[in-house]
Amino acid sequence: MDIRRPEIEPHQGLDAVKDAIRTIFFLFRVGFGLLVIGFFFSGVRYLEQYEKGVILRFGAVDHNIREEPGLIVALPYPIDEVIRVPAKRTQTLESTTFWYKLSDAERAGDSAAPAPATLKPGIDGLLVTGDRNILHARGILKYRVRNPVSFLFKFNKVELILSKFMDNAILKVASTMTAEEMLKQKDLLARRVTEVLQKSIDGTGIGVEIDPVDLRLSWPRQLSGELNAVIKANQRYQQNISEANLYARSQENESASYAPQIISDARTWATRRISRTRADAETFRKLYPLYKKNPEVIKRTIHQDRMQRILSKVDEIFIIDQDNTREIRINLPRNDSSQQPK
Repeated sequence: MDIRRPEIEPHQGLDAVKDAIRTIFFLFRVGFGLLVIGFFFSGVRYLEQYEKGVILRFGAVDHNIREEPGLIVALPYPIDEVIRVPAKRTQTLESTTFWYKLSDAERAGDSAAPAPATLKPGIDGLLVTGDRNILHARGILKYRVRNPVSFLFKFNKVELILSKFMDNAILKVASTMTAEEMLKQKDLLARRVTEVLQKSIDGTGIGVEIDPVDLRLSWPRQLSGELNAVIKANQRYQQNISEANLYARSQENESASYAPQIISDARTWATRRISRTRADAETFRKLYPLYKKNPEVIKRTIHQDRMQRILSKVDEIFIIDQDNTREIRINLPRNDSSQQPK
């Protein structure tokens, strides 16, 4: 059997090479075109609702700040560079410089974990107050970027700077207040710390605006037993004050209810006394001329009248004979008008 290879003409191999080269050049053109398109569209960015965009041109600040959300069209990098800043979002910064170190059990949320016997300087943070007491303080700062250019390029590590400013403000205000004032007047403490912190920020021009600082204060954990005793004593004090106020109000109300009756009785008694005094005066005015004429008769009459009144109120009368020293007892039952038959 005679097997013969097909004869390949010279021009067919050349055509195949040409087709391959054309395909390579086509793919190269397509890829290059895509690269050019991607290069020109590389300056397109999208801003979220909470973001602002800062455009740099050849690495320099162009002071062209885009504040509205949506697409930003800039020249390709490295001509332009778009930096997005979360300026409209509130960011939170917490400082634990003056807070005690938490153990693993405390971080896990175990409230029954025993506290260390003493504070450890250099490990446990603490704050010395104006009356030389020790407190623990933890500050939470919420801020927003007001000037993106200053925030990005004027300082490095802005959060670290804000944290140091807040620590200095807490330390400065605490040195002017007692521990009791700080614990009882937390709003005043937070307001003063915020004012000092705001002055520091305004003086440096970091480009942020802050909310009032939220402060959490605590006595050293080693004083928990004594603090519980103080809290219980204060609760008893408040309870006693409340009971005393309640008793005082009840007595005032009771006295107020009795007062009209007492005043009425007093006025009635005064009226009777005045009427009796006037009657006695009138009687005296009538008897005095008679007394002037015959004093002995008037004396006996007044004496008999008084004796009658006295004897009407006694149960027994004793008459003693001075000569014979004899005692004569006369029983006179009291004449009680309330027991007389009607």
